[in-house]
Amino acid sequence: MSEEQLIMESRKSAMVIVGDLLKFPWLFLLVLILLFWVIGESTGNYYGLLTVFGMYAILIPIKYLLNRKKFYTLTTLRSIYNPGNDNKIKVLYHEQIDYVNIQYPIFGKTLGYGHIIITYNHNKKTEYKNVKDPFNFAKELTEAVRYAKAQALKG
Repeated sequence: MSEEQLIMESRKSAMVIVGDLLKFPWLFLLVLILLFWVIGESTGNYYGLLTVFGMYAILIPIKYLLNRKKFYTLTTLRSIYNPGNDNKIKVLYHEQIDYVNIQYPIFGKTLGYGHIIITYNHNKKTEYKNVKDPFNFAKELTEAVRYAKAQALKG
């Protein structure tokens, strides 16, 4: 058996945040901002409006930092998903994988992220969510699976 080498490493895309913001019901947010603005104009108290903007100012960087901790590693022998916690690392050996699919969320193709769905052991599925540049990752994973299965057939 050959020595394990790193093929590719990918992280969760930061553009997921932009996609999530685009999916947010903007009409609701606009009504909420206008409501707090009207209340602020009549009372002189703009704390409600500042609270809405403050939530976004705090939550967006937190979501960004949490997404950056998660990464996907592809080696010549296995595919590794690290969700940011060393106790929950998922490992799939290439010989187990049957096929690889790509699924794009609503704004995923435009913003360069998507989900990779891996079917292994004939009926089990796992999903790598919000992978940055999913087409290249899936292409490299498919090639690594083909190579691993060819090596297994050779013996």
